[in-house]
Amino acid sequence: TTEIYPLSLHDALPIWAGPQTVADTVSRYALQVPVRKLILGVPAYGYSWPVVGSAAGSQVQSNLARYGGVRSVTFDSALAFLAAHPKIVRHVTPDGSWFRYWDGAAKTWREVHFEDAASMRAKFRFAIARGLAGVGLWTLDSDTRGLLAASIRSAF
Repeated sequence: TTEIYPLSLHDALPIWAGPQTVADTVSRYALQVPVRKLILGVPAYGYSWPVVGSAAGSQVQSNLARYGGVRSVTFDSALAFLAAHPKIVRHVTPDGSWFRYWDGAAKTWREVHFEDAASMRAKFRFAIARGLAGVGLWTLDSDTRGLLAASIRSAF
């Protein structure tokens, strides 16, 4: 048959489910569906979560509404926030970038995870190497700088 199955990486597991790599996610799906039928969803966005503390591995606040809820962030808005707050440390991993900051208005720490050009390029190359059916992107208009489009051109 010709069915294709899209994988949405950012929406697949919440932050409290623990660390999950792209390889882990694809391997789990591959137990049920041939990899040649999988499309790797690569989002050009991320999420900001209210967390209990500033330390790595901090739990998500139990009362999300009280602490400003979970917010979506675009690639550009994450980079703009970091540029406006140069003391905040950006952590770059193969699965994306993340940073943590104090939200004084909501009186909580927030942890922001988002895709960047390097992580997208790594995911494109991973999809090619594993023989996936392809990649899907959402949404390139969140990148007014052209960095994500450059990642696409360099990988394909």
